[in-house]
Amino acid sequence: MAFMSGLGRKITQTGHEMVQKTKEAAEIIKYNGLISEEEHRLEQIFSRLGTEIYEQFAPMCLENFGDIVAEIKESQAKLQDYKEHIRTVKGIINCPHCSQELSPDAAFCSACGHRLENENTASSAAETERTCPNCNAPMPEDFLFCIECGTPYPQEEPCTEETAPACEEGPAAETKTESDRT
Repeated sequence: MAFMSGLGRKITQTGHEMVQKTKEAAEIIKYNGLISEEEHRLEQIFSRLGTEIYEQFAPMCLENFGDIVAEIKESQAKLQDYKEHIRTVKGIINCPHCSQELSPDAAFCSACGHRLENENTASSAAETERTCPNCNAPMPEDFLFCIECGTPYPQEEPCTEETAPACEEGPAAETKTESDRT
């Protein structure tokens, strides 16, 4: 019985020691996390300080820090090239008015509303050779209304002896003739 009593005390003591060590480990982990967070915060502060000093004093610091300033400019140029490559791979274009990133098939900028003249629009127009009389968007042959502004497309009538002069002048002449009649 003394053996069992001693064993019970030993197990209890070991359990208390394990609980204490677990608490200590948790406390150490907690403070290591706090240290890591504070070190990261300090790095951000130093980075911000360096950025502000660079932006304010770079032209004056060329004498003392010319190599570092040159490295910064080289790195910034590489970053710009890498970002441009990603935009090219994704097929993203930038609005020429506000620099907003846009889909290559966008007709207008989603940020400023600027009308975009891109290669896709130009190639589509060349393929269809018809454009909307209101906004000059490409007019596919089978569409009845402009998908850009909603203007109805003029319906072309077959050429007859009566409409021959208008047919020779093209669809724009037919539209004018119809509007002149009304």
